[in-house]
Amino acid sequence: MTAEIFVEWLKVVNAAMRQQHRKILLLLDNAPSHLNVELSNVKLEFLPAKSTSCLQTDGPWCYTTVQV
Repeated sequence: MTAEIFVEWLKVVNAAMRQQHRKILLLLDNAPSHLNVELSNVKLEFLPAKSTSCLQTDGPWCYTTVQV
C-alpha cells in the first residue's frame, strides 16, 4: 500500500465514523506508508519498532468495542 492510498482510505473511514458519531483508535506498525494524519474521528497510534510480532494475537484479527 502506498502512503497516498492509506491517507485516502483514512479519510473515507474518518467520514464514516463522523456520520455515525463514533471515534476509533487504530493501532499501526511503523510501515513507511503509515503516515501520521490528524483526523477528527480516527486516532492513530504507532507501535514501537520491531514490536509487531510480539503484540500480535494467535488469530489474524482482534476486534473489540470499548466504551469511553
